[in-house]
Amino acid sequence: MRTIICIRHGQTAGNLARRYIGGGTDECLCAEGIAAIKVLADFGMYPMTESIVISPMRRCAETAALLYPAHTPVVRDGFREMHFGAFEGLTFDEIIRLPGQSEFGMDEAHMIFPEGESEAVFSARCITAFEALLREETAHTMTLVVHGGVIMAIMRHLFGGSLYDYQIKNGRGFLLTEHDGLWQYQKLEG
Repeated sequence: MRTIICIRHGQTAGNLARRYIGGGTDECLCAEGIAAIKVLADFGMYPMTESIVISPMRRCAETAALLYPAHTPVVRDGFREMHFGAFEGLTFDEIIRLPGQSEFGMDEAHMIFPEGESEAVFSARCITAFEALLREETAHTMTLVVHGGVIMAIMRHLFGGSLYDYQIKNGRGFLLTEHDGLWQYQKLEG
């Protein structure tokens, strides 16, 4: 049996402003994000773990340090957030005001990021990184402190459905358990 805890990093200033903050923006946690992570940790939401794996982005490293200060995280570049290209740092309202973007976000087919990563390339990268992790890591319990999009791609890969079926707030996540090749999950909610 194997347990993987997937946690979305704490809030950044860009998250608070509801901006598309992806792999092209290396923001730190904001004061509100740090405070919220501490509250959730005090609430006991985050299980014990043998190892920590993070994206190379600062917001993930800072979240992991707050939650699991005794661990040295392993950085895996494949878990970097999607690069939003020309839309990096913009809000949804700013994007839909751009010429030709009035239908942006209506469904997965209308979530194209000019000069950025496609959803297919991004998901393939995340799944490749996840499958490599499963092959290479020997820990029975490990925690991924990564991005919302990364978690959504992994969850859709394992359980089907739409990416948006697995949207989670900052500091929240999923507890995945695997037994004899069968995966189950439950939400981590505080």
